[in-house]
Amino acid sequence: MFAAYKLFLKERFVDLRARPPVARQQVTPALRPPIVRMRPKPPPVDQETPQRITLRPSPPESEPSPPVSKPRIDPFEDFPAYVDLPPATDISTVGLMGRPRDATLAILTNTEGLALDGEKLVHDKKTVAGLRIGDGLIEFRWMKDVAPDSMAAVRNSILKLEAADDEHCIALRSPVKIKAPVLELASSRFRIYGKCEAPPPPGDVRFMFTISAQLPVKERVGCDIEAMKAGDEVVLTYNFPGDAASKVSVIPSGKVLSAEVATQYVLPSGDVEPLTISRGNRKLKELERLREQSIAASNTISDLRSYRSRLNGQLRQVRYMNTIIPGTSMESPALAGQKATLIASIRDDMQATDQNIGRAELLIAKRPLIEKELVAIDAVAEVAQSLKGTPFPYKFFHVVGDVKVDLVIAE
Repeated sequence: MFAAYKLFLKERFVDLRARPPVARQQVTPALRPPIVRMRPKPPPVDQETPQRITLRPSPPESEPSPPVSKPRIDPFEDFPAYVDLPPATDISTVGLMGRPRDATLAILTNTEGLALDGEKLVHDKKTVAGLRIGDGLIEFRWMKDVAPDSMAAVRNSILKLEAADDEHCIALRSPVKIKAPVLELASSRFRIYGKCEAPPPPGDVRFMFTISAQLPVKERVGCDIEAMKAGDEVVLTYNFPGDAASKVSVIPSGKVLSAEVATQYVLPSGDVEPLTISRGNRKLKELERLREQSIAASNTISDLRSYRSRLNGQLRQVRYMNTIIPGTSMESPALAGQKATLIASIRDDMQATDQNIGRAELLIAKRPLIEKELVAIDAVAEVAQSLKGTPFPYKFFHVVGDVKVDLVIAE
């Protein structure tokens, strides 16, 4: 089969070659659109290629940071607020504190005639102490035989240190520290004293106290309690039923200042009573006794009035008693004497009964007030129990220039 097919192709090929040649015609192929490849047009030489720009909000301009300042150094940061001077009998040189760098000394005082003259403290033109900046310490030394008033003048002064723009004030005494008293109400008043060594004159001393959170104060009337001077008073009323109040008075007491605290209450009758536990108990018993008497008076007043009416009838009968001797016109001295005695006795009885009736009527009239006072005394007892044991912190101090110097601290 394959040989036959091969023969067929050979004959076919021969047949085609044996045909005469045919003249070829020039055939123009069909026109097709040329394929154009798009290429980006190069930019002109004198122009830049445009760029795509995206608009974004510009960030807020931040304020310039302030320059970093160096921490300020206080040359007196470690210096004390007060120092204790040695006893006036000790005339040795003592160091009060460390030596400040590039500082000068000055003295502030309320005492006329006291001054720092170079390295000498002079009082009334007499050197009483030495004060200077030594190699490593501030040095102090008493002179021999210093008078008490000169010693007090120095102790109640202020040592002022100055360096460039800085200054530091140091009291030349330490405060006396004690425990604050409490309101015990064993007594209606107590007094406290600003006792300290070589105290300033009482006129220079001030007193202040703190109203404790336990003290139920409703109102404060009077002067400022932050700086009370001699003669000042302040009244504290309490936020309780019943008119109870404490009065704080500042009083000179010899060479020192003192303060007195008096607690009282006012009854509806207007009576002012000291607020103490014992006085309150006595007042309570008195009011209870009066209430019992007024109750008894209400129960007996009708009997008293009836008895008074019977006495009046007896008096009329005695007055009509016949004292004439029968069969005569003469009065019997014996009968006349009996009549006079009876009349006097009845009148005395009537007078006593009238007094009893008057007292009964007064007690009955006072009964509402007595009941009110019993209610008030109960309220006052509540106040007393609330005040009992409340601390009373205070201070005595004096001011030198604008510097406050504590003398006594009770806290």
